[in-house]
Amino acid sequence: MIKKNKEKQRKSGIEIFFLMFVLVMSIFIVLIILLMPIRPQTSSVNNVAAGDNEINKINQTNEPDNTENLPSFPENISFSLVVLPDTQYYSRDNPEIFMNQTKWIVENIDELTIRFVVHEGDIVQNYNSTSEWDNANKSLSILDNIVPYLLVPGNHDIPTGMFNEYFPRKRFERLPWFGGSLGGMNNSYMVFSDEGLNFVILGLELCPSNETLGWGNEVLSNNSDRLAIVVTHGYLDSNAERYIHRCGSTEYIWDRLLKTNGNVFMVLSGHVHAEAYRKDTVNGKEVHQMLADYQGRTNGGNGWLRVLSFDATNRLIHVTTYSPYLNEFESDGDSKFSFEY
Repeated sequence: MIKKNKEKQRKSGIEIFFLMFVLVMSIFIVLIILLMPIRPQTSSVNNVAAGDNEINKINQTNEPDNTENLPSFPENISFSLVVLPDTQYYSRDNPEIFMNQTKWIVENIDELTIRFVVHEGDIVQNYNSTSEWDNANKSLSILDNIVPYLLVPGNHDIPTGMFNEYFPRKRFERLPWFGGSLGGMNNSYMVFSDEGLNFVILGLELCPSNETLGWGNEVLSNNSDRLAIVVTHGYLDSNAERYIHRCGSTEYIWDRLLKTNGNVFMVLSGHVHAEAYRKDTVNGKEVHQMLADYQGRTNGGNGWLRVLSFDATNRLIHVTTYSPYLNEFESDGDSKFSFEY
């Protein structure tokens, strides 16, 4: 009898333990359900809208809002020429900005129909600095075999031994757009064509000598059927006068070269920390002369460059000043304007 009571007590204990286990697990499951977030029911239209909002937030995070930067580059252009003003402080202190400029050019060749790049000189700050020339070479090499470019030496690149070491004639002479040079690559000219228009770009050393001007006259005369753009490091001051502290008056360049060749329609220069523009008319032909140099600004220029957009149909050139480093446009009257050619 005692044995049967013990057996009965053992079975009752097992049943009580099982019931307690079931009760605890039930409470645990209820707590999990109560703590789960309740997702409201929405229609398929609301779900689409929510998805669109999420996409917009991602775009706003990763892509700059360009609304305040309008107007942008002109539309319906035929082709473009990019102008790189003095890069000396990028080469010395901020090589990533120089690299950003040339990478942007390559990335936008198709979008802006970029046909040529011109550097206005003062490629480096210290003419004998290997590290600065290395930085400049890394940035400009991005353009090699992708888009033609022309360099002129500035006063900070003189003496031009290292300029010609890093950018020797043999680097360019095999290229189809190379025309010729004088004094290594201190003076050179290139040619290109687009939209039925033929161009010659003549690059001259700073304060060109009579010998250099004589050579330049010969180049322009031999290419008289081409529209001519002349580039030299120093030419205009901030008041658009032909005077710079390094050369004194630059009227002699105008008198002995620019106004005597009817195919010259544009002159580009840097050196003076400013923007300026002047137009002179010779025998009914307008010659547009521009200064652009931003080295006096933050970070040695903050990546500002110029894009000259050619409208071949209407014979217009639109000048746009833009910084790919900042992704900003400068739209004052000295920085954004148009003219006929």
